[in-house]
Amino acid sequence: MPRYEKSENKPEADEFTKRGTVIIAGIGRFGQMVNHFLVTNNIKTVVLDQSVDQVAD
Repeated sequence: MPRYEKSENKPEADEFTKRGTVIIAGIGRFGQMVNHFLVTNNIKTVVLDQSVDQVAD
């Protein structure tokens, strides 16, 4: 069986506890600008990204 199909290689599901009115998928340069604009205008956001290091609480 290929390595990616083995059950021990499956990541645990994330638990989402934050709520927001906007979901931003990707926090690269553009995502950061959009997130900053929304947050400064008191709009709650939820940010998703492949890199855990990019997303901070």
